[in-house]
Amino acid sequence: MLSSSADIDEFRDKDYLTVNSYPNPFNPSTNISFDLETATKASLIIYDLKGNSVAVIFDNKYFEKGHHDFRWDPQELPSGVYFGLLKSDEKRHGALRMLLLK
Repeated sequence: MLSSSADIDEFRDKDYLTVNSYPNPFNPSTNISFDLETATKASLIIYDLKGNSVAVIFDNKYFEKGHHDFRWDPQELPSGVYFGLLKSDEKRHGALRMLLLK
């Protein structure tokens, strides 16, 4: 049972990765960034509103700990809302919502 904000923060830190995109909304591209506390393999996949995978930014790629940035330039996709799901080998994950305006 979580009894304090410290407990909630500890739970959150163990299970989630922080992933951001800027600018958001964007056109024509956005920068996706995340931080890793330890070296690990990770995957970042972009989905549309129907849950279809529309882009694989990287899949099972090894990263050192620290800050990482990637540019996503979805020229072939229409305007809309897209979701990014970041997963690591450590069973941690992060998600973000992005709005592409053309």
